[in-house]
Amino acid sequence: MMNSTLRTDSKIVVAKNGTAIKSLFLKLFGLGMHLSILIAGTNLAEKLWRAWGAC
Repeated sequence: MMNSTLRTDSKIVVAKNGTAIKSLFLKLFGLGMHLSILIAGTNLAEKLWRAWGAC
């Protein structure tokens, strides 16, 4: 009974080729931004740690 009321489609989202390329680019861009923020934050934390230890 329950199966007759629920309908499932195998194709939920169909991406075009141009959309897939943009999506991949944005994922790589986001990953690059995360890594650059991580590196910048680590460098800043290291400098602050050394400055605090010098006091």
